[in-house]
Amino acid sequence: RNYPSRYSMTFALWVGEETGGFAGSYHHVDQMIAEGKQIKVGLNIDNMGQIGIGTPNYYRNDIWTNNADSLRVWDIMNLVNNQYSLGLTLVNNGTPCTACSDHYPYWQRGLTAVTSVGGWTPSSPNYHQCGDVVAAYDSTQATKVTQQNLATALKLDLDVVPPTVTLALSSNTVPANGSSTVIATATVRDSNNNPLTSETVTFTTS
Repeated sequence: RNYPSRYSMTFALWVGEETGGFAGSYHHVDQMIAEGKQIKVGLNIDNMGQIGIGTPNYYRNDIWTNNADSLRVWDIMNLVNNQYSLGLTLVNNGTPCTACSDHYPYWQRGLTAVTSVGGWTPSSPNYHQCGDVVAAYDSTQATKVTQQNLATALKLDLDVVPPTVTLALSSNTVPANGSSTVIATATVRDSNNNPLTSETVTFTTS
């Protein structure tokens, strides 16, 4: 909590994801948008701690992605898995289940989100079943995936997109007579195309 992050980080826990409507992450994302907040990425952790009955203890983690931005997050997840020797077996499942987890309201609203699923159905026979009990929970797998997502968030926090500057001239041409003038307007925008009114632009001419 004392980490000096560039971006604010929200740690959210919810239930009722499958009900849709205004429950869980659906409500959260809409609330953030209504408040004018901009969301860099949603990192969703789902069904952690399941490595399957009778399967090798290889700590599988299935990742769900849907576009180039989410694939970039996938690359960072692979990076931190190797950099910190987490020992996870990462599998990119693409979009096997579009609307069945908390990444969907992000995708639905054109935002970036990635879901980490703790060993999708091939290695999670207890998924939403009666066998999903404390005795079948693997805390090591859950810890590794949590570390992976936190390290990914911190990598993304360091990722600063430089602002862009656009220049408009009125008029576009000026007679070279030593007395005519032109109005030059510079606009600085952030990575989300919002104007940055506090930035200073210096004009020089020869």
